[in-house]
Amino acid sequence: MHLEDRRQQELLEKFYQEETTYFPNHVLWQFFSIFFIILSVIPNVIPLRESEGGFVMTTYGYAIFAFGISFRLWRYGSYMETGNVRRSILHLLKYAPVERRQLALFRLRKIWKLCLVYTVVIIAARCGICQLTHQGMMVWDVAGPVLFSFVMPLLLVFEL
Repeated sequence: MHLEDRRQQELLEKFYQEETTYFPNHVLWQFFSIFFIILSVIPNVIPLRESEGGFVMTTYGYAIFAFGISFRLWRYGSYMETGNVRRSILHLLKYAPVERRQLALFRLRKIWKLCLVYTVVIIAARCGICQLTHQGMMVWDVAGPVLFSFVMPLLLVFEL
């Protein structure tokens, strides 16, 4: 049994490709997603020994990053009907031959590279700052970004 059904994934890709018009909500979601992801870099690149707030500052950074990822995923979770009624995408896709699991895998494919690149950038920046300040890295300087910048946002995918 394969986890990913190619035919259903192609159907979802075609469905969202037709929906990718530059309507105001789509542009707004992408803008806020990019804004919050860039904003979250500031508190997350500072190693824990260097930051004044310690865990509090990085927790705010991870929360802002999760908020940005949720804006990125919002496009794949709901749609706007005529009359400004927002509905779950599952309501529309229940008439299509697409399983809920395939939709979650589709959403996962859309953000895993972004989360991986973000995590690598945060860890590399923390390593560089630790090298510049001649202080050692803590285990949490690597485990924190992996857990909160890679694993946790990927778990948001399965919350439909």
